[in-house]
Amino acid sequence: METEELVQETYVEEQIVHKGEEEDRGVTSDMGHRAYFSSWGLFALTFGALGIGWFSYSTMLSTRIKVVEQKSVSPVNSKDIISGRYRTMGDLEQPHLSVSHQPLTALISNFDVPDIEVGAYAVLITDLTTQVDLFAKNQDLVWPIASVTKLLTAAAAEEISTPKQPIIISKEAVGIEGSSGNLVVGEKFYLDNLVQLMLLVSSNDAAKAIEEELGSKLLVRMRSIITGLGLSRSHIEEVTGLSPQNVSTPRELKSIVQYIYRVHPELFHMTKAREVVISSASKKHKLVNIDYLALHPELGFLGGKTGTIDESGQNIVALFEHNNHTISIILLGSTDRFKDVEALLQWTKRAYVFK
Repeated sequence: METEELVQETYVEEQIVHKGEEEDRGVTSDMGHRAYFSSWGLFALTFGALGIGWFSYSTMLSTRIKVVEQKSVSPVNSKDIISGRYRTMGDLEQPHLSVSHQPLTALISNFDVPDIEVGAYAVLITDLTTQVDLFAKNQDLVWPIASVTKLLTAAAAEEISTPKQPIIISKEAVGIEGSSGNLVVGEKFYLDNLVQLMLLVSSNDAAKAIEEELGSKLLVRMRSIITGLGLSRSHIEEVTGLSPQNVSTPRELKSIVQYIYRVHPELFHMTKAREVVISSASKKHKLVNIDYLALHPELGFLGGKTGTIDESGQNIVALFEHNNHTISIILLGSTDRFKDVEALLQWTKRAYVFK
């Protein structure tokens, strides 16, 4: 089946929204500036004429969002994130957030830079500082997320336990697929050590050991985070990411990333390290980060997580700092994720002016 590729450009602008207009739209927030997509009607007309519905594996949709000017929004608190409160504008959804009264950060499109082509099945680039999506391809495609799962596993473990929770490595944990971390039956670790193992070298043994200690409530908590975020197309079957039934979409992964980055920023900070040494009660383990991006601080890498199984290809979630903006790149189904992420990051820096 041939791949169909459509490119749509959406322009973002500011508009004063008065209280009466907010009430007409069912908006309950205070009167003020609202950043919103003014051409949502064009999206609806275009997609209606073409008869395009939900995305499928055979339909590739690439969207570059050209921003006239978008100012920074007030920070999203965990309550806002958990509620999953979004306004739908055409195909794209943007968090309904007011413009901050703090010093403003602007984002402007550089219209001279052409769109980028990328071979991955699904991509979403977002400026988390302004809450604007900058580039999207198949952002609603449901896809196995593989070991990207472990970010959620780590967040849930922290929420239901304590960093110094002792955990003993079992034969069953060591026997799970993969040997990253070189754990030994009977070794005793603290939870925070195993979280580092899980995130830096993607240790399935560590994830399984955490699950054995915390029991079924770990998976329950992971699922409750997803439910609380209002995500209907994401599902977690188990804690390691080995199951292809652990799925999400770029759009919904963005919500998960935002939640973890704001509520558990230390988890992303862990993944920036090139290498660390952790100790069990009996031996030391040197962990060398398997994420290539951690070896290149010049990229402004703020942390992330990779994931690969046969069904998913190469996945990655990565955060970067650029001119006081936090840029999120989510890539699913790549054949060369690090090359793709670097290309997307450099394109983003050229295609938009961050100030």
